[in-house]
Amino acid sequence: MYRISLIISFVIALTFLHATNINAGNVKNIARSPEEVCPATPGTEFPDMNVTTVNGESYSITESVRNEPAIVIFYRGGWCPYCNMHLQELRTIENELIEMGYNIYAVSPDTPGKLAESIETHDMQYTLLSDSDLLLGQALGIVFQEEAERVEWLREHAMDIEEYSGSDHNLLPVPAVFIIDKDAEIKFSFVHPDYRIRLDSNVLLTAARSLLDQDWEIQRQ
Repeated sequence: MYRISLIISFVIALTFLHATNINAGNVKNIARSPEEVCPATPGTEFPDMNVTTVNGESYSITESVRNEPAIVIFYRGGWCPYCNMHLQELRTIENELIEMGYNIYAVSPDTPGKLAESIETHDMQYTLLSDSDLLLGQALGIVFQEEAERVEWLREHAMDIEEYSGSDHNLLPVPAVFIIDKDAEIKFSFVHPDYRIRLDSNVLLTAARSLLDQDWEIQRQ
């Protein structure tokens, strides 16, 4: 529990005093660097914005949580080796999270076609969703503009973010994890500007279990 408190405190510290008012009608929220993102924090409402399924259909995460709570993982894309390692690590706890009643969503700027390629490569039970324009990511305050030199370097090393997103906007999300309840309220969040640092799966599992226990205690009162 102490580690979880530290993580939440870190996320809150990332929310600068000049943070933008985040809502569905104001999604132009793009930081100049990963260190300058202004992420949504626990206690705020998860944005009611649609993303796209692998089949190209519009999908609302907030609508889905009316039945079950959800864990939403933002990753940079199927081209990112750190993201792929993190998603593979999450497979070790996905059955336990599903048994607790959580829906699990992994959201990236990848097009539906690229998501389909990821599904063919990785055996997973969680749902991949496309936020190719990163409008949901912007609403959550976790999007930044990648530098042109870095984009070119990635392309030269077989990590073409424009190919994966289907766009030349060169926007990326910082890696993030949100747990949201049935009222679409963010109950837990982890956001880190360093793409190499990811939320440990055991910490996520502990946080998910703890939030369910808290809800149970509230219902008993």
